[in-house]
Amino acid sequence: MRKNRIKDLYAIVVKAEQYVSRTILFFIIGLTFAAAMSRAFNFPLPWSIDIILLLFCWFAFCAASQATRRKANLGVDILIRHFPKKVRDVIDLINKLLITAFLIIMGFGSLKLSVTNVKRLITSLNISYSFITSALFVGCTLMVVSEIIQIVEKIRIMCGKASEEDFESAAE
Repeated sequence: MRKNRIKDLYAIVVKAEQYVSRTILFFIIGLTFAAAMSRAFNFPLPWSIDIILLLFCWFAFCAASQATRRKANLGVDILIRHFPKKVRDVIDLINKLLITAFLIIMGFGSLKLSVTNVKRLITSLNISYSFITSALFVGCTLMVVSEIIQIVEKIRIMCGKASEEDFESAAE
């Protein structure tokens, strides 16, 4: 019962992340177009660049989280693909553990950075710089959750308690 609630909650988070990403991309495109058109008519929007950069930062970390969940990040496997499957699985597990550790360190560092920058303002927008730096924390947190899920899946597969087919639709 509890496992289903966690899966349901994670599915809601995934849907929300996808919706937020699409919405942010829509606003980035729309605002970029509006800023270009306003400059063409000699009526620049000086604040538009700062908003676009803020939105792009959030979009980048949402997209990175989605790529992590879908296992779509770039990887170089030219050497590893020639190893036996069990060795590849162990290397993949170690890689995921290292990535998770790195993301946790980055997440805590970004949280510290966000707290430090609360009073620093983006002048043209008069909002806290923490709105930008918190994107890293949120992105790292979402990626850590995806990595932990993939680590558990990998361990279950390696122990023979599940097959890779059991988890293929979960990444979608």
